[in-house]
Amino acid sequence: MKPLFTFFVLFIIVIPLLHAQDTMNVRAGWNIVGARSTRTISEFISEPPGIIISNYFGYSSGYTEEVTLIGGKGYWVKASADGIIIGGATSDFVCGTSSVEYGGINYNTAQIGTQCWFKENLNVGTMIYGIINQTNNSIIEKYCYNDSMENCNTYGGLYQWNEAMQYSTSAGVQGICPTGWHIPTDAELQTLNATVNNNGNALKAIGQGTGGGAGTNASGFSALLSGSRTSDDIFYNIGYFTFFRSSTEYDATGANILYLYYYDSNITFDTSGKESGFSVRCIQD
Repeated sequence: MKPLFTFFVLFIIVIPLLHAQDTMNVRAGWNIVGARSTRTISEFISEPPGIIISNYFGYSSGYTEEVTLIGGKGYWVKASADGIIIGGATSDFVCGTSSVEYGGINYNTAQIGTQCWFKENLNVGTMIYGIINQTNNSIIEKYCYNDSMENCNTYGGLYQWNEAMQYSTSAGVQGICPTGWHIPTDAELQTLNATVNNNGNALKAIGQGTGGGAGTNASGFSALLSGSRTSDDIFYNIGYFTFFRSSTEYDATGANILYLYYYDSNITFDTSGKESGFSVRCIQD
């Protein structure tokens, strides 16, 4: 009887472990997925990493973005390639040493105080020319400074507010960031500012800026002076300024931003028109 008893004890221990995770197969394109147990989307990872390129959408009298998947319900999600989504999986991710693969690009990370940031500007989507507005067409669109893909590869893409937000107006939305990351709120940018004691040079990469504005990259944020695409369709000030979008809306036509100068160490907060093309950094949920 002793061997049978041992087997029974092992059986009731192993079964919960087998059901500790939710695994869902996905194909390239839109998929309907569902979890056995209720989980927040931050609990899901994908294999291969970075293939989930949309928010999760539920349906109840219309489609809604979801941050929690309720067990037994179905949700729409878009993948860039075939793979699996795993809920409740453990991860060896360590901010500052681990990277995030998204859209075929590896983004390094930086732990700055209590926050985890991408070290590079987001460079996701299809390039369109600067004379064209980005539109809600199920394709992530980006501007490359002077309509040059080489500039996107160096400085990242430039995004209008609505495109970056993927046409949500909710502060802290995932937007064009990968799952588990989001467009920073104005408050989160203010926290970043406080962590580096309002020293923009600590945010700028070495070699960016001059004189009193020379970057030290003491924070690891590695900001580049990537310029912008103005609301009147002109590329402007690469090497002199950089502007980072927040997900915090100021009014119907404007949103809050953070920007850095080449000639001093100030970190400036302001509002700017939603139609300008600015850089985007993702912050971890």
